Amino acid sequence: ILPIPMLDGGYIVFLFYEMIVGKPLPEKVQNALQYVGLMIVFGLLIVANGMDIIRGIFG
Repeated sequence: ILPIPMLDGGYIVFLFYEMIVGKPLPEKVQNALQYVGLMIVFGLLIVANGMDIIRGIFG
């Protein structure tokens, strides 16, 4: 489980925060972190697929 918001690990981090602080993160902050997590996942997808395409073309 990766601690990236948008994945299950990110939700666990939110729960740990709530356990420590005693109140949940504001919804706007959670949404912003979810968006950042989504961009990280898309970025990793693009890099991985790009590397596969480059290896396929150039050997």
